Amino acid sequence: KALISSISLPQADGTTIGLDLCYNAKSGHSTKFPTITFHFKGANYNLPKQNYIYVDSSGIICLAMLPSSGMSIFGNFQQQNYHILYDNGKNELSFTRTVCDSM
Repeated sequence: KALISSISLPQADGTTIGLDLCYNAKSGHSTKFPTITFHFKGANYNLPKQNYIYVDSSGIICLAMLPSSGMSIFGNFQQQNYHILYDNGKNELSFTRTVCDSM
């Protein structure tokens, strides 16, 4: 609801690409997208626009996340340009921003 209220573009149907919350970017409106932050114990995982907005070639832009009941999964969109490490011995997840295509 917070994301919907912060975006001033007209909503669009995203069923053809399998996403629920989409907007018509062809409308000529410009909008600023907020940073989405996931709060973990001891760290915040900040998602810039490119880590949660999918841009279709037809000018439709969609939230690259779907609702879930139960377990949630961080997908490949949300993990772009992050080094993510899970330490089995310590049962600890760590992450840091990076630019993956320059390595």
